[in-house]
Amino acid sequence: MKLNWWSLLLIATAMGTFLTAISSGSRFGWTSPYIFTLFFTAACCLAAFLLVEFTTATPLLQMRLFRIRTFTISVIVGFIFGAGMFGSLYVLPIFAQTVLGYTAFKAGLLLMITGLMMIPTFPIGGRLAQQPRSGIPIAIGMLMFGGSSIALAGADANAAFWFVAAWATFGRIGLSIAMPSLQTGAMRELPAELLPYGVGTMNFVRMTGAAGTNALAIVLDHRLIHHADALAATQTDGNGYTQDLLQQVAALLIDYGITAAERMPMAVEYLSRVIVVQANSLAFRDGFTLLAFGFLLAALSALALAGKPRSALSSP
Repeated sequence: MKLNWWSLLLIATAMGTFLTAISSGSRFGWTSPYIFTLFFTAACCLAAFLLVEFTTATPLLQMRLFRIRTFTISVIVGFIFGAGMFGSLYVLPIFAQTVLGYTAFKAGLLLMITGLMMIPTFPIGGRLAQQPRSGIPIAIGMLMFGGSSIALAGADANAAFWFVAAWATFGRIGLSIAMPSLQTGAMRELPAELLPYGVGTMNFVRMTGAAGTNALAIVLDHRLIHHADALAATQTDGNGYTQDLLQQVAALLIDYGITAAERMPMAVEYLSRVIVVQANSLAFRDGFTLLAFGFLLAALSALALAGKPRSALSSP
């Protein structure tokens, strides 16, 4: 089959400009001409790509796939799956270092533990994928990841290493259970001539979910600013807790030989660091909550795949 180079060029340009825009929006400003041009170019290229796919005899993306209900649902779930998987790979080590105060080595160890625990559960996921109703293991896996995100949303700077590792591992096990069923559920009703298109489309959509990492980074950035401003606004002379903290820190500095003129500025600096840590903790709480909400939607969508038993692949 001949490769449609126009389709490939258009979708590559659309994805490249879109990802560049959402990753550079905070730096250049979301209303800047540069970011607007990138979004406009991405939209135009995407529209042109869809037009080509509907009219060409050699489409890169077979649009007939989306007439099949199970495949369309699987694509939606697969996108959320990719967004959550890549998003968690991004957010977990940063959370471990900025909120929990882990070193880079300890954060890497945390990721290694969660990754290794996925290996023995993949065969279980493969076995469950052979069941007649593939939507059930997908929903279970999505709910497991959503539950782990809710638990991690409640973690703060005092959370134990094994608490974070256990819940992160629980979520990754859910992903390993859902992944095989997601692939087989998408292919179960495709005609034989559409199978190559279906496999490629599912892999592309799942990898496109990596854009969720950029979206999650934007959410974390905005929520960090919001919480930092809100916490800073409460640190006034009339706040008794703030004044007590400053006095306690200043009193502790006396034991280190700090002069009276330096004690209060150093106490204020310590307070500002506390505010940043707390704002980071609240921002990551919002990020994990967003992940949990997304996977809840994915679980509900996956239940639609459990409506009827898996049938054999239809013929043309």
